[in-house]
Amino acid sequence: MGLGYNKKMEDINLINRVFMEIKSKIREEELDAIRKYELPISDLQWNYLVWSVEKNKLTLTELAKTMGIQKGTLSNNLKALVNRGLITKRKLEGKKILIEPTGEGVRYIALHQKVRKKINKKLSTILTKEELEFLIEIGLKLKEEL
Repeated sequence: MGLGYNKKMEDINLINRVFMEIKSKIREEELDAIRKYELPISDLQWNYLVWSVEKNKLTLTELAKTMGIQKGTLSNNLKALVNRGLITKRKLEGKKILIEPTGEGVRYIALHQKVRKKINKKLSTILTKEELEFLIEIGLKLKEEL
């Protein structure tokens, strides 16, 4: 393995660090909103709430896989969301579960969408249309192959 291989690995490590930093900045935006609105919920639970409602009618295993987390982690967080009165769970046929937001859950989801809209607006001012299309193409390729 020559110098070209080492350079490629350095570049891949750089990309990994950049992705982690971007994710960290988005998480910080979410944490700022949680503090601003004084929500008694973690940023992860806030994301689980949104994902769970968007991807309802999946099995717990399918939902955990989609979110990239362990089934037990998701299960514990969904229980916390039920206990906080943000969602209800209803078993459907087989192992599928319908996850529905309560009125308060809908409010939390609307706040989450407001935060994401702010982040998306910031991204739209940074990236050109071509850059965005390229990132989408690369992102989808990575998602498919990893």
